[in-house]
This record gives sequence, C-alpha cells and structure tokens, in this order.
Amino acid sequence: MTSRIHATAIIEHGAVIGDDIRVVNTIGLERKGFAPERIRHIKDAIRHLFKAPSALQDALGSLSTEFPGDPDVIEISDFVARSRTGIAKMG
Repeated sequence: MTSRIHATAIIEHGAVIGDDIRVVNTIGLERKGFAPERIRHIKDAIRHLFKAPSALQDALGSLSTEFPGDPDVIEISDFVARSRTGIAKMG
C-alpha cells in the first residue's frame, strides 16, 4: 500500500513515509497566492484535528460544524477520511 502526501505538505529530503502526511506548508501556500485568512482556516482545521483531546474520528466529525462550507476544510476532511494507512502527525 502506498502512502499519500497532501498537496499542501512539505517533507524532509530522504524521509521514510509510512503514513499519509498532512502538515501545512505555509510558505508554499503563500507562494501559491493563498490569502492569509484561507491559510489560517487550513491551519486551524489541522490544529482542530490533531490537538483536540477527542479521538481523531470525533474531531473529524466536528470539522463541518466548526468550519461550515469551507472548501479547504472539506478537502482536509476527505483526505483524512480516505486514509488507509493512518495519518502522520508531523512536528
């Protein structure tokens, strides 16, 4: 089974990847023209998923309530939900 790396991720050269990667490459998003508010929403959603005291699946379920209709958050939710190998928490 192969691992997936989300489009907004950045990893170290030579890193061995065993899980799907979902970290925020803020500089890359800025270079691609993402507005500061959009980057903040992405970072807030990731923080919500991985820093919440609840289980990942519970936090995933509450993203739609916390960030209603946000297309980036919907993409993040879909990415996490489709993971077959688990999600690596980086940093």
